[in-house]
This record gives sequence, C-alpha cells and structure tokens, in this order.
Amino acid sequence: MASTSYPRDARGALNTNQLLAVAAGFVIVEPGARSRTLTNSDGDLTSQFAEYQASLKLHGGSGYGPLTARNYDDYLLKQYIQPSATTYISATECAKPSA
Repeated sequence: MASTSYPRDARGALNTNQLLAVAAGFVIVEPGARSRTLTNSDGDLTSQFAEYQASLKLHGGSGYGPLTARNYDDYLLKQYIQPSATTYISATECAKPSA
C-alpha cells in the first residue's frame, strides 16, 4: 500500500479539518494540484479515465443521454448539485424569522 503525504503546518502537523477529512475517508489535495495532469506508470490518467468511462456506456437519468468524461461534470451539476442547493436554500429561506 502506497503511503500518502498530506500538506502539514509549520510544525509538521495536520490541522483539525485535515484530520477530520482523513478520518472521513477524503483525500487531501495539496494547493495547486488541480491544474496538474494526473499520471501513473502507464501515462495520462485523464485520457485513461475517459476511455474507461466510455467503455461503461453510461446514460444519465431523466433523459440526459450518454455520460462521457466531457459532460459528466455538467450532468452532476444539473441532476444533483443544483436541485439539492435549490432545496436547501428554499428550506433556509422558509426557516428565517420574519423581520
């Protein structure tokens, strides 16, 4: 099993949020890592993921159509994140006391 190195503070310790994230099973990404290309010994993981996802022949719910690496983020946003955020915001607006 490969060891994972997490960003640490000046004393070399993880902060509380990082410890909670690791305990919950999340992977901490170091600052600036999003702009890098993920690679492994076989090459570019981004293209390998696209090929893998295409091989699954997945289709989105509610007539969205085929899911690809290119449209997967849009699908998640429209099918899950936006409706969830709308429900949450509506609930918090209803819960506000009138002024």
